[in-house]
Amino acid sequence: MTASMIKTLDLKNFTVLPDAHYEFSPGLNVFVAENGMGKSHLLKILYALTTFGLGSGQDSKNILQAELEKHLKENFRAEEVFRLVRRVQGSKRCTVECSFAEPTASVEFSISSRVGLSLKKIPSSFTSGSVFFPTRELMSLCPWFVPAYELYHLEFERSWRDTCQLLQAPGRKGPRSSAMTSILKVLQTALGGEVILNGDSGRFYMKSNSSAWTGTIEMPMVAEGLRKLAMLYRLIQTGTFEDRRVLFWDEPEANLNPKYIRQLARCIWALATNGIQVFVASHSMILLREFMISQVKAKSQEVRWFSLAGPNAGLECVSDLSQLTRFTAMKSEDEQNIEILEMEF
Repeated sequence: MTASMIKTLDLKNFTVLPDAHYEFSPGLNVFVAENGMGKSHLLKILYALTTFGLGSGQDSKNILQAELEKHLKENFRAEEVFRLVRRVQGSKRCTVECSFAEPTASVEFSISSRVGLSLKKIPSSFTSGSVFFPTRELMSLCPWFVPAYELYHLEFERSWRDTCQLLQAPGRKGPRSSAMTSILKVLQTALGGEVILNGDSGRFYMKSNSSAWTGTIEMPMVAEGLRKLAMLYRLIQTGTFEDRRVLFWDEPEANLNPKYIRQLARCIWALATNGIQVFVASHSMILLREFMISQVKAKSQEVRWFSLAGPNAGLECVSDLSQLTRFTAMKSEDEQNIEILEMEF
């Protein structure tokens, strides 16, 4: 386990998330729930806690408080930080505590409408950062997005700016690990080509060798689902995961054909079993079952499956997908299968 990896999270009255103690795997962590139960919120709070102190030295408590508040507001797009406190009668305060593999990076804070954000446990060191992939692809936003975000008040989440910045970073010298090289080959086959960055314009292109289109294609002309695969390809290509050992991915399956969902699931599994801590929120049974297949084949215990069902239902955490008792996606799919089988054609 590297120093960047997240061990635990304790929440009380934070947005719609259940008050609970979350214990994470150093490998793959999967969140399932209905819409509005807080899957994305969980990814965002963890992302903020792994990035707010990047580049910080021996900063004062006030500076760190201001920096954390800024990251929370910009990642959640909250008008004020106290808007992250759950609206329940008699409660005007939330608490968050997060521990890392490196104990000195652990942080604890509270938020209230009266005081705002207050750091209770101040980290003396910080993680090397993390990567956040939202549900939307970001390749087509380069190169204009980062400069515009810095100059103007854009109503986009900070993670979009951060990831665009990583996508445009220059590639690193030196050999890649065999695991990363294998993942690149899988992605290149799925993409039907390779990702190219024009150093002068900052624009991305796909150098395609597929039967459908041969030659260099502007990235916005590539199918949106494939652009999501291209994001992962690019960050492995640049060596981003050599430093940033934590990946958050919100609904990787969005806009992807089931064929590519299975391939992507295998790439995510390869990352999670080669030193990258991965957090995924998903509704896709194909993606989740592919993770389950990989877990069973590997006889791995390094997977945590979490089910969220609102603040009053508590947290369900198991080591096997089949053990989840609250799983709406599977229940809905089973109900539909039964209905189809009972139909007369």
